[in-house]
Amino acid sequence: YSYLETSDLFFKELKEIIYENIDNDDIIKIICKNNGYRESEFNKKFLKKFKVTPHKFLIHCRLLKAKEYLVNTNLKIDEIAIKSGFVSMNSFIFHMKKQNNITPAQYRKNSKKQEKSKIFKLKF
Repeated sequence: YSYLETSDLFFKELKEIIYENIDNDDIIKIICKNNGYRESEFNKKFLKKFKVTPHKFLIHCRLLKAKEYLVNTNLKIDEIAIKSGFVSMNSFIFHMKKQNNITPAQYRKNSKKQEKSKIFKLKF
């Protein structure tokens, strides 16, 4: 009967730690080591609790951060990829298309169109 199995607070903190360390490819291994779990055991427990693997959750967090950059900055796509924890622009584009069926550039363009549309509607 372990802390990992019984504490919702631990899982909430765990998700925050992963999100705050999206640029660290070893964050899952570090969490496992610091909590005395084999990675395979940890992955099973995480999957059972969240219905997603830790790695997929990490990718999801990276994409959330990247979308923030796409909408709120003028950074280049390759800069956003690195700042969001992806190893390359190609990796970022692959995961963005896989999860959202759209490239980062298309996502940025669409979000700017939506903003203009909102502004236009507010004027009338």
